[in-house]
Amino acid sequence: AYTQIDDPTRSIYNKASSSSCDNEAIFNSTGDGSWIRFVGAGGTSIPLSSAGTNHCGGYLSGYFNDTLPTSASPI
Repeated sequence: AYTQIDDPTRSIYNKASSSSCDNEAIFNSTGDGSWIRFVGAGGTSIPLSSAGTNHCGGYLSGYFNDTLPTSASPI
């Protein structure tokens, strides 16, 4: 199971002077390693480098510092 995010404000191309804090269970340590799937206008994958400050609907943005898998694999 995973949480689906379909929010255009979470796009790396969304730069705004105001931001929010992701301190909900799926983003903090109480989320127990939740899977998140990005879909729709917000983008379909996590960035591989920082988008910089005030992007993606937050002051700081997250990114994956590695390569993404090229095909689906069993969990």
